[in-house]
Amino acid sequence: GYTPFVDSLMQQSLLFTDAYATATRSIDAVNCITSGIAPLMDDPFTLSVYNTNKFGSIAGILNEEGYRTGFFHGGTNGTLNIDSYADMAGFDSYFGRSEYNNEDDYDGYWGISDHAFLQFFAEQLNTFEEPFFALEFTLSSHNPYEVPEKFHEQFPENNVKIHRVIQYADYSLQQFFKTASSMPWFNNTLFVMLADHTGHSVTSAENSNKEEEYRLNDFQLKKYKNSAGQYSIPILFYFPGDSLIGEKDFTFQQSDIIPSVLDYMGYNKPFIAFGKSAFRQDDQRVAFQCANDIFHVSSGDYSLLFDGQKSISLYNNKLDPEQKHNLLDEEQEVADKMETLIKAIVQQYNYRMISNQLTPPESIE
Repeated sequence: GYTPFVDSLMQQSLLFTDAYATATRSIDAVNCITSGIAPLMDDPFTLSVYNTNKFGSIAGILNEEGYRTGFFHGGTNGTLNIDSYADMAGFDSYFGRSEYNNEDDYDGYWGISDHAFLQFFAEQLNTFEEPFFALEFTLSSHNPYEVPEKFHEQFPENNVKIHRVIQYADYSLQQFFKTASSMPWFNNTLFVMLADHTGHSVTSAENSNKEEEYRLNDFQLKKYKNSAGQYSIPILFYFPGDSLIGEKDFTFQQSDIIPSVLDYMGYNKPFIAFGKSAFRQDDQRVAFQCANDIFHVSSGDYSLLFDGQKSISLYNNKLDPEQKHNLLDEEQEVADKMETLIKAIVQQYNYRMISNQLTPPESIE
């Protein structure tokens, strides 16, 4: 495959096999992953009329527990206002292109190339006093899908341009872990690895032109284009010093990460997130997104589309990956259960946004 290192890491990790992004924009993902606030409106939270609302974040929570916190992104400072968001979210420090301070590794488009910035990331972590929490947001797997010149031969371009940068990103991660594994904090660190959102979806023609070992099967080609599959991403938890290994096949999304990490750490104080811990028994696991005023809800094999007033379609993605057979009338009980859940989520979301209650009551000033 295109990601031999990440594939190998999956064998040593807790892998979520039915995992989803909450949106299609990086800024939405960064906000959701760090604050647990799923994006259920057209504008990103940080650019919306609610951007002055007080909100919690994993950085703020861990700061209060004595952690050093840092946000790392090799992009040009100011891009997507990510550095401003990191400050809003309570990170102690931000490290970007300016802090890296070596233009020899500038990619000419977005910022510092991943292979170089990830080494900087590892080196900086080694200066942090433990315990610490850090977030690294890579940048190479974005248009125009270029890799540094010295890697052109190692990662040649093929008929799908994003594939070479995925290979390059996988290599960069491998080198990061090689460096990090020699550092004293490595075995006592929980690594959470995921995509911010999905990328280019391979067409049938592109797929048929690939070498056989890289081809998607017919089911995968259909799945990754439907209302659920278009948000499918990898999410894994890797803890080299613990036996956190295996697969979870239940529905899991980005806003579940904070509840899961805090639960795994034994944190028991109140916080607000639009997600659930992976380490608690729950039979109502769901992933949800909002696009063009339609809510996409996925749970297990099913996907529901809800227009804010009523459900408009229900599909079984396992039996019908092309979503041609609307089951709304045939499986009303499933649809009603999913509709009730998304209504409750949207109601809570709207209420907390409008009334500025995105933090537990005792922490509102």
